[in-house]
Amino acid sequence: MSKINIEIFSTFAVILIIMAIGYLIKQIGWVSTDNIKGFNTIVMNIALPCLMFNSLYTFDLSMISTLGTIPIIGVCCGILMAIITFLIFNLLKIDETKKWSLLTAVVIGNTGFIGFPVIMGIFGETGFLRAVFFNLADNLMFVIIYTLLIVKFNGEYRKIINKILHMPFIWGILIGLTFNIFNIPIGDVLSTTISYLGDITIPLILLTIGLSMQFDKIKEDLNLSLLATALKLFIYPIIALIILSIIPMNTFENNIILIQGGMPAAMVTLSLAIEFDLDTNLATNTIVISTLLSLITLPILISIL
Repeated sequence: MSKINIEIFSTFAVILIIMAIGYLIKQIGWVSTDNIKGFNTIVMNIALPCLMFNSLYTFDLSMISTLGTIPIIGVCCGILMAIITFLIFNLLKIDETKKWSLLTAVVIGNTGFIGFPVIMGIFGETGFLRAVFFNLADNLMFVIIYTLLIVKFNGEYRKIINKILHMPFIWGILIGLTFNIFNIPIGDVLSTTISYLGDITIPLILLTIGLSMQFDKIKEDLNLSLLATALKLFIYPIIALIILSIIPMNTFENNIILIQGGMPAAMVTLSLAIEFDLDTNLATNTIVISTLLSLITLPILISIL
């Protein structure tokens, strides 16, 4: 077995073990589902912003022109996938709430909660930085989908700005980049504190995913969940490959984009389903199925690249 294949196997073994621990401690009652929100809050409001800040504070600014292309490619992928998915589910004439639940799952990938651990484990900090830039595209697609859902289901437009302002990891990116550009020192104590907090991000993310896993209604609308999963795990990377043939990048950036394109449905799919009264069971099932199958498809995709 080659060194890269060992790294892929080891990374996914660690991911699966930590996710399984999260699921098991919930099943035996050590942690309840009520704790999920607390873990998620720590990740989203403290740990992940620190990880983002640290990555952007220390990265080479001369690479900004190259890395700045990654979100553009990501948005192109997302918009094209949204159009394809919308047309497919329109042809199938499925219920509007189901259609938008599935479209959200296909368009917004779990490039953070799954993408960051995978890419950090295999490619280290260099790959992680590129993963962050692709994740920016997914966050922009979240804003686009959120706006469309407000238009479609009569939500409140002021919530859009509120959502953006309450994304701490975005502030982590902006502040880290600003401090880097203006070469603002933060001192050893603050630097070490931010590093320590950033280091807990990946384990907490994986435990949270394990805690969130539910299988009790997995058979409901299974065909639709599998179709959305196929679009997300197989068609999305193909679309990314086509776009990369039009907007070429270096091999390393290409690989990160293709891997991020092959990530499963994002956890935020369920949040949107709840907020807009979509099909929450279908959203949950698509997240679970795509996440589990991605543990098979992602190692294959990475080994091919």
